[in-house]
Amino acid sequence: MHHTWRGRRVTGDHKTFRGLIGGTVCGVIFTLGQFGFMSAHPGLAALFPKIYLNAPPVVLGLGLSLGALLGDALKSVIKRQFDVAAGKSLLFFDQLDYVVGGLLGSMVCFFLPIQYYLLTLLMFFGLHVVVSYLGYRLGLKEAPI
Repeated sequence: MHHTWRGRRVTGDHKTFRGLIGGTVCGVIFTLGQFGFMSAHPGLAALFPKIYLNAPPVVLGLGLSLGALLGDALKSVIKRQFDVAAGKSLLFFDQLDYVVGGLLGSMVCFFLPIQYYLLTLLMFFGLHVVVSYLGYRLGLKEAPI
């Protein structure tokens, strides 16, 4: 059974509560592992803003992962409401949904200067386009973006 809103499905087939919970738990575990790895290798800490390293790892992992997954779910709702077929790209939304969600989720721990947020969005958008195109050229994807 699928929930509907305004006569349209709310999300696609691949959005589940099990995935939301599992993805969030995995995100927290990964964040704990990242902080543990950085503790064992202090030189890596120079790659991260000090404010990031002072955040409580469990709370940060929860904010980042839950934010990213909810950003992706919100994008799914938007695509269904505009009748974008499942699996079809919606430019900018598909490239930045999880990034915007993750950045918003990180705000439970800290706020960064606006240039960090803008640089993150620009880097992830560009990286997504390049990796998607490479996947298309290698025959791993049906569309270039």
